Amino acid sequence: MRDIKFKGKRVSYGGEWVFGFYNYMGINRRGGSMEFAHVILDTSHPDPEGLKQFEVIPETVGQYTGKKDINNTEIYEGDIVKNSGGLIGTVIFENFAWYMKWENSEGRYPLGQKVEIIGNIHDCAKD
Repeated sequence: MRDIKFKGKRVSYGGEWVFGFYNYMGINRRGGSMEFAHVILDTSHPDPEGLKQFEVIPETVGQYTGKKDINNTEIYEGDIVKNSGGLIGTVIFENFAWYMKWENSEGRYPLGQKVEIIGNIHDCAKD
């Protein structure tokens, strides 16, 4: 069975990463008004009162690829990876498949090679 899960950076608390189920849902704000927000429901530490939910920055949401890197770390969309030859690329989802889009290259390659996560597009500064 395939793990379908996501990660996203929290709106509050310094933008820490949270992992779990993604949902776009209504949230009560001060004053009782209902607004819609992008939320990650934390499935890693179930709370007896129910799942903990965290509002996340929509642009940072990335889906789990179902694959792990050479250090056994889960690979998510938007992760920056390096292969054994030293090529660096970004994990993308395109045409119903996971790819690595290498820097300084027009091509993309199936996410099947042995790679190591070295960052992600939301935490690494771009030149």
